Amino acid sequence: MKIKNTKSELRFQWFKRKASYLTRRSTLQKLRTNIRAVSPVISSIILVAAVIVLGFVALVYARGMASDYQVQFREDVNSDISKLKENLSSEYIFYNGTGYLSIYFMNTGSNILEIDKVYLSTSSTGFEPTVRYLSGGLISLSVPGLASGSYTLKITTMRGSGFEYTFVV
Repeated sequence: MKIKNTKSELRFQWFKRKASYLTRRSTLQKLRTNIRAVSPVISSIILVAAVIVLGFVALVYARGMASDYQVQFREDVNSDISKLKENLSSEYIFYNGTGYLSIYFMNTGSNILEIDKVYLSTSSTGFEPTVRYLSGGLISLSVPGLASGSYTLKITTMRGSGFEYTFVV
């Protein structure tokens, strides 16, 4: 069985809801206008925590960058040490007059040498001769028409070391 609410009861419920709404609204307005809504202790804790988090982020970034630089530095130093351990001594240079230049050399360093380029030049011109033969201690170059005079032979290794020899034909 349903009981009908009278008009006075309905008005009372409406006023009750309206009063509750107004009370909640005034409380929210007070919180918005109150400058000291968060205590100074809590705000200080939040700021300190934010600074600590940013400090850790900066620390992780700096350590990563330092690690990358350390690896690059180690590779550069090892490469330079390898270059220093390369040494090539010219034992004998011979030109037979038919277009072949033979260079006898000795590896006096502690690293194995891998020759990259051979460059032959005079005081006025330079060229890369064709390497005809390359073996243990001999480089044979094809240089047709080599005129008499002073020449400079430059040998570059795969690691970038350069060796320079001057000879007379």
